[in-house]
Amino acid sequence: MKQMIIQNPWSPDLVSHPFREAFTPEQRARLLAAQREYILPKDEIIYRQDDAPRYLYYVMEGNVRIYREGRTERAQTLRFIGPGEIFGYRAALADEHYAANAATHCSTTLLAYPISLVRRLLDESPRLMRLILQQLARELGTADRRLVTLTQGMLRERMAETLLYLHSTYANPTNHHAI
Repeated sequence: MKQMIIQNPWSPDLVSHPFREAFTPEQRARLLAAQREYILPKDEIIYRQDDAPRYLYYVMEGNVRIYREGRTERAQTLRFIGPGEIFGYRAALADEHYAANAATHCSTTLLAYPISLVRRLLDESPRLMRLILQQLARELGTADRRLVTLTQGMLRERMAETLLYLHSTYANPTNHHAI
C-alpha cells in the first residue's frame, strides 16, 4: 500500500465515535502513540485476500470497497465502508487471514491501529468488546437480510432492494465521495 503517512493527534472525527468512550485516558494515549493516518488515492489496495491482518482501520473520509475476485477474474463487490466506519478486524478476531480484498473507491483518508494493540485493548475493556460484538452482530444481521432478499426475491425486487440498501447506507450529503 503506497501512502502518505501523517502522525495525527486524536482525530476530531474519531472524538465522537462510540468506540472512543470505551477507552480510559491511558488507553487513548496508547492508541494515539500507535495511530497512523493514511491518505490514499482511488483504487489503492489496502489489503489482499489471504493477507494476515495487521491493522484495524477507521475511515475518516472517502469509501473503501471490500471485494473478492472470482475464477473469472471479475471482481464481486461485497460491501462498501464509509466515513465513521471501521473494518479489517473480523479476520483478526477469528485468527484468520482476510477472506476478501480492500481497496479505496475514491481518494480516502484512513486511521490505522495495529491489531496487536486492538487485541490487548479488547482484553482490557469489556465495553470495547461489547461494542465490537454489537458491530459484528449488526453486520451479520444485514448480511442475513440481504442474502434472503437476493435468494428469494424476483429480479426487480432484488435490484430495488440493493439500490435502496446502497442509498440508505452510503448516500451522505456531507461526503463528497459518496457512492
